[in-house]
Amino acid sequence: MPKIETLELRACNPKKQSEFYKDILGMRDLGDERLAYSSNEAGIRFLPADDCYAPRPNDVYWKIAVAVPNIELAYSQLVDRGVEVGEP
Repeated sequence: MPKIETLELRACNPKKQSEFYKDILGMRDLGDERLAYSSNEAGIRFLPADDCYAPRPNDVYWKIAVAVPNIELAYSQLVDRGVEVGEP
């Protein structure tokens, strides 16, 4: 089991977020709506947000990183599924 078991994130549409991670990124539901590639890795769970996010000028930059063994393959798979991403 990883040191961090589950990262919980608030989303305007948790179901849509979860579908993207399952249908596009290939994660699977490990139970309790926890998504991961395997049970040996940290998972993600999307919870309902109080309000939808609206960017503001003073926001700080943040992101979620998903490690992949082959970035070129991951890029082509995302593009093939219609996801707009920058080239690696």
